[in-house]
Amino acid sequence: LSPQATHATVRAALDHDGKLDGDVTLSGAPGSVQALSGNVNLTLNSLAFVELVTPEVANAKGRIAANYTIGGTTSAPQLIGALTLKEFGAELPSAGLKLHDGDIAVRATDADHFVLEGTLKSGDGTLTLAGTGGIAPNAPLKATIKGDNFLAADIPAAKVVISPDLTIERSDKNLTVGGSVTIPKTDVD
Repeated sequence: LSPQATHATVRAALDHDGKLDGDVTLSGAPGSVQALSGNVNLTLNSLAFVELVTPEVANAKGRIAANYTIGGTTSAPQLIGALTLKEFGAELPSAGLKLHDGDIAVRATDADHFVLEGTLKSGDGTLTLAGTGGIAPNAPLKATIKGDNFLAADIPAAKVVISPDLTIERSDKNLTVGGSVTIPKTDVD
């Protein structure tokens, strides 16, 4: 007897009321191209683990949520959904920065493409991130980083505020970065 479907479930309780919930089903005869269906949902209410990964970040705060639907087949899987970072804040001691009010979302619009949107604040300024692209290594990508009075460094030897207007584009042949970075205020010792 050959099973026509295989089902897997994952459930985990994580620190600070976080959770991981997922269900995936493979349908069809084993050894053939099987249909995929399911979902994966992740909630992280604490980013304290970031400090374990890198000594360059301190006091990381915020929430991560990921909600994805799985479809397609084993030979052509599809993942549609979103990963969001809300209420992000962190200190970068080597640059003297305290990032705050970060909200960033990456949405998979289909199996091959994503959309990026977000904002991040430092000092009195804000960076705005936007872009679209493909997941494949040579897929086209276009992203912008725009900002106004974003505190980029605040150490005893220098305080630098920037207002970037950058475009990053990737084609199958090259990666291009263009635009400008205005420095409306700087104090260097």
